[in-house]
Amino acid sequence: MQNINDAEGRRAIFCEKWLIRHVQVSSIRTSERAVFAKVGVIPTTGMGEQLEGSFNIGSCWESFHAERLAWLPNGYVQWRLFFDPQVIQDVVSIAAAFRESEPFEPYDEHYDALRRPSKCF
Repeated sequence: MQNINDAEGRRAIFCEKWLIRHVQVSSIRTSERAVFAKVGVIPTTGMGEQLEGSFNIGSCWESFHAERLAWLPNGYVQWRLFFDPQVIQDVVSIAAAFRESEPFEPYDEHYDALRRPSKCF
């Protein structure tokens, strides 16, 4: 990514520990020490309703790595954003195949299936 602000308005897959959501990035702010953004959850079939609305993410520059297809903080930061259109399509397709009667739960095969497309990063 040439400029961190190029991610403004882009869709992504957000992963943090056992949480995976389809999101849209907005309100990117930077300072000398850190980068911050707001991410809005895009309702997606099969991803459950554990998290809705929007929330803020951030990382100090020392722990932050941005590529065109992903933001990959490290160290104490546990979240990741994947902008790769193929990863987004794969995760959304996998989630859509889940039956609504089988709600997404951390630690199960749904989580493993949703994480698989992003493991190449």
